[in-house]
Amino acid sequence: MKHKHYTPEQIDYIRTVASERTSQEITDLFNKKFGENRSMRAIRSVMSRYGIRNNMQGYATRFEKGHQAWNKGMDGLQLGGEKGWFPKGHAMRSIPVGSERLEEGYIKIKIAEPNVWALKHRYLWEEHNGEIPKGYVVLFKDNNRMNITIDNLFMTPHTALTSISRRKIDTEHEEIRPSLFKLAELELKIKELSIGL
Repeated sequence: MKHKHYTPEQIDYIRTVASERTSQEITDLFNKKFGENRSMRAIRSVMSRYGIRNNMQGYATRFEKGHQAWNKGMDGLQLGGEKGWFPKGHAMRSIPVGSERLEEGYIKIKIAEPNVWALKHRYLWEEHNGEIPKGYVVLFKDNNRMNITIDNLFMTPHTALTSISRRKIDTEHEEIRPSLFKLAELELKIKELSIGL
């Protein structure tokens, strides 16, 4: 479908009438002035192309001038205290240490206050084996992120994980999976040593 062109006069007219008018109002004015039958979509398109703004974003949900807020003059709700929401000495509840939550497919555990969370499988690994070295990841033997037991975890270099992922040879079999990563780790070490020769 061929686009109709706009003359410089038509573009200047749109720019002149656009401010504080809806797209429909601009379209109606344009069509009346130039005897055209352009759609609102076509007018919006030309406005976008030439950077013409009508400053009507959010128009449908704006409050009218002079609108009074429903809570004007209220000082807030009184729930037993002299001021504000909570009585004096009231402590806000916080999630207790040891609580768990699911985030992006992994279980996280709250390990300290005020709001310190850790991946549960990494936390469990470090409890049993010490700190995870930089550049290493802890994975699940059965590839099930919900099965967080120390027997189901193993550690591997991130480079081995990348190698396995690139070759798309990961497996669900828990007996084979750690060995597959050990093999990838060994291949990477051989490659590293052969480059150094």
